[in-house]
Amino acid sequence: MEVFEKDVRLRVTISIGGSFIKPDKSETPKTIIKRTDDALYQSKENGRNRCTLL
Repeated sequence: MEVFEKDVRLRVTISIGGSFIKPDKSETPKTIIKRTDDALYQSKENGRNRCTLL
């Protein structure tokens, strides 16, 4: 998306990382956050402006 502010063109992109929570109770908040963070960095490494779910 492009946004214009005071005659300056700004390009805005977004990279999103998401994670499915496994139904077993062996996951902790820490492992879910780590997997989500890994997904975000995969989105950025694969060209940005995308969504990755793990």
